[in-house]
Amino acid sequence: MGFGVGSLALRLQQQYAAVQKQLQRFVPPPAGFGVIARSLTHEQARDLVLHYWVNSVITMDRFPECDGNGNVTWPKPTDKVILKLNIAGVKFTPDNPEASAWVQTRGLDLRNVVMVVRLTQYLKDRWGVSVIFWGGLGIGSGKQPKDTHTEGLAMDFHGAITSFGHFDVDRDWGSKPVPAAIGGVDGGWPPTAKKTSYRLAVNPLDFAGLARSAVSPAGFFWDVYQYMTTQARHDSTEPKPRIGEGSGIHHPDTSWSDYLRKGHKNHFHFEVAAVK
Repeated sequence: MGFGVGSLALRLQQQYAAVQKQLQRFVPPPAGFGVIARSLTHEQARDLVLHYWVNSVITMDRFPECDGNGNVTWPKPTDKVILKLNIAGVKFTPDNPEASAWVQTRGLDLRNVVMVVRLTQYLKDRWGVSVIFWGGLGIGSGKQPKDTHTEGLAMDFHGAITSFGHFDVDRDWGSKPVPAAIGGVDGGWPPTAKKTSYRLAVNPLDFAGLARSAVSPAGFFWDVYQYMTTQARHDSTEPKPRIGEGSGIHHPDTSWSDYLRKGHKNHFHFEVAAVK
């Protein structure tokens, strides 16, 4: 005997309620709540992901699973999960025509899930963000069989719709000329440049000025970068590197190489760990 749509929906509701009941211990913030994403253990990240799920911050392509004693059997700390594209009440829209019909990410490392949720919550609270344009969540360019994207360790951030308007990394940053006063040649960084700065800042060191210009693209991207230095891997000797300094956070003004600048003209690249 088959089951109708109504019967299947009822069964799913019952299963959901049962798992929710088993995971009530994850409703309060678990250990790891105050640990930066790049420093989380796999176990801390898994517990945070369950905390997000039981509090309806994220939806995954399957429910968590427990044994008869209530021990979590999925996800295990080193498992990857697939997220539906409404995260913390924000719509995630893939910024790629080939991915326009996607309704979920690819497999994500649990530490990356925490990083993505925290960025989303921060931007929603501070900027009123309702839509985030993304790429690379669990899938790479295909040029390498194994990289931080295909391993689920990274996210590409292309822009967002905020209470102050739509900010787009390509249009509002990467396609803007680099002023000659900060080293620009013919509107761009010289291919051999190893030292850059933030092209949108009138004075790259005037952080107070950038904060005051928070409703502008310059202020928005600066704020995103500064927040993500507290969560993403940046490999800098500075605790909070400035835009233009060497950093594992890539963007249109990345200093390390012309290859990285061109490859990140239209987005930020954030990751929680390197590929091992």
